[in-house]
Amino acid sequence: YKRQPWSFVESVDEVSASTIYLDYVADDTRKDGITPSGLYSVSLWYSYEGGNWTLYDTIENAPTAGTIIFDHPAASDGTIIFYTIATDKAGNQEGIPAGPDDTTIYDGTPPVSAADPISPYYTHSPNITIGFTATDNYSGVAYVDLWYRYAGAHSPWGYSGLRQMNPGTGAGSFNFVATE
Repeated sequence: YKRQPWSFVESVDEVSASTIYLDYVADDTRKDGITPSGLYSVSLWYSYEGGNWTLYDTIENAPTAGTIIFDHPAASDGTIIFYTIATDKAGNQEGIPAGPDDTTIYDGTPPVSAADPISPYYTHSPNITIGFTATDNYSGVAYVDLWYRYAGAHSPWGYSGLRQMNPGTGAGSFNFVATE
């Protein structure tokens, strides 16, 4: 009678750093009164952007819970899926799961944004609209903040306190109304 150990790995949904910390649990549990041989190893497998499954690392004498540090080999934006395989001290190995244990989106490329020039540069109007564009190559733009500085090369940048949430990828605007 052969029993299989089990394992599961969990990752964060989205990361911007190429080092990803994966938490796993694994065990070789008692079944039908039979004392298990004990967990021996946990192997991490991954697939990047639908490519072939690749063995990343095997932890021997593995504890039943721990963290695997995964350094993304391609370090380019994309989806990485993971699963683990546990092996017990008797050599019984967990089967390959029907689907991945977890998925992480790696987005290491920062978004790009630009404010449109104010025209005319000088105005007496109390209403000012500043348009902008924002793009991101992979996961989309979460928000755009408006920063400003006064004319002059040595003026420091200041945060206006204005934020446009969820602009997606495209264009938007900030509107100001001056009062006395």
